[in-house]
Amino acid sequence: RVLFALGLANSLDEMPYKHLSRADIGSDATRQLNLEAARQSLVLLKNEIVGGNPVLPLTAGMTIAVLGPLASDANGMLSNYHPPSPPPGSTHEIVTPADALAAAGFNITVQKGASINLHGNPSDTVGMAKAVAAANASDAAVIFVGLDAGEEHESGDRNSTGAGLGLPGDQQALVDAVQQVNQRVVVVLIHGGPVAMEHGNVPAIVDAHYPGAMGGLAIADVLVGKFNPCGRLTSMVY
Repeated sequence: RVLFALGLANSLDEMPYKHLSRADIGSDATRQLNLEAARQSLVLLKNEIVGGNPVLPLTAGMTIAVLGPLASDANGMLSNYHPPSPPPGSTHEIVTPADALAAAGFNITVQKGASINLHGNPSDTVGMAKAVAAANASDAAVIFVGLDAGEEHESGDRNSTGAGLGLPGDQQALVDAVQQVNQRVVVVLIHGGPVAMEHGNVPAIVDAHYPGAMGGLAIADVLVGKFNPCGRLTSMVY
């Protein structure tokens, strides 16, 4: 039904997408549509009161520790089945969450702190220590964790021999360590498949799925209160 509604069963001359060109890729109109779609896909899962106020929205002038393996990962915004990421500065540039939060005027410190899939490598204790130190020295910490889009595919099922449905790699350890040193913690989940995160005392959680090329800006708009996210999920989670 969707294919017919899009006109993909029409004759070639009538097919609406036949007339698109390279000029339509990354145009102002398509990037604005991408941004609006990303905004509407975000889900606020949790927003508790800390110090008399909800954690979100973040207040202008805050120092923020922007943490996690997906904070500055352009490809991590895109899920699977996409062309190579365009170079920074191009008209098609992907906006990462760290880029967007810096542009919003926050004083940010970016630390990866953990990896998504260790591939048998030892934990990066030095990187995690730097991330925790940044969180300890900041007014708030925003942690971008989730799944590896490149590993979410037809044969990429997860099972209990690894992280199961939990956060793979050191990500859960990073979340646990950061929330020990900073009360104002926001976890942003970026993923396609389900994630069973041990949220414990984490007061705020936003589910961003794979938000696309303008996803970083959409996430920042929600974190600062410029856009009010929905409270619904696209599927039931137990």
